Amino acid sequence: MKQSTYLTLLALAMLVFSCNCNDDDSAANPIPATNYLPLTVGNYWVYQWYKIDASGNETPYGSYLDSVYVSGDTLINGFTYHILEGRELNVPFRKFYRDSSGYLVSTISDIPLFSTTSTTEQLGIDTVFAGPEPLAMLEYAMQNPTPTVTVPAGTFSDCLTTLTSMTSFEDDYPYGIRTYPYHYAEGIGRVQHKVSFYGSPDYLESRLLRYHIE
Repeated sequence: MKQSTYLTLLALAMLVFSCNCNDDDSAANPIPATNYLPLTVGNYWVYQWYKIDASGNETPYGSYLDSVYVSGDTLINGFTYHILEGRELNVPFRKFYRDSSGYLVSTISDIPLFSTTSTTEQLGIDTVFAGPEPLAMLEYAMQNPTPTVTVPAGTFSDCLTTLTSMTSFEDDYPYGIRTYPYHYAEGIGRVQHKVSFYGSPDYLESRLLRYHIE
């Protein structure tokens, strides 16, 4: 297996792993997941990327801005999903999400994007493959809320936070266990998140530049 293999956590986040999500809406009044990612048609978010090198130096990454918007909803397997589309790292996407008793679930994966029901919950574990060989293990978990997150769009308090941890199966992988936090502000949506290329020491961070919430 070559260390030069390049995989982004943007792509890895779309892989399937397991979760026990409860579709019973009689659960004890969970906070709706859509409080932290409002999915009303017309909502949109614009993000700018930054590269952060091993010394902590930051530079704008790419000459483009990513945009994400809620375009509608659709019925899938008896459930109404909201359609979220746009671009991430300048790559077009179209995804489907809904609230499930405090979990934000999608049609892509069996696990939620996040949960409002616990700050310590383990969301899932998956193994990533490069061809037939296992490349890394990904672990997804909720974290304590982040007191403040400052991005170009403003400063946001008590952000719901998830953490993706990547552990390489390569004995000589030079970058150790890599961690990727995602921050969501109540009533706003995702305000910041971090990814990386597998074979690079640098991180890429997406920061909310502007937004519109209906």
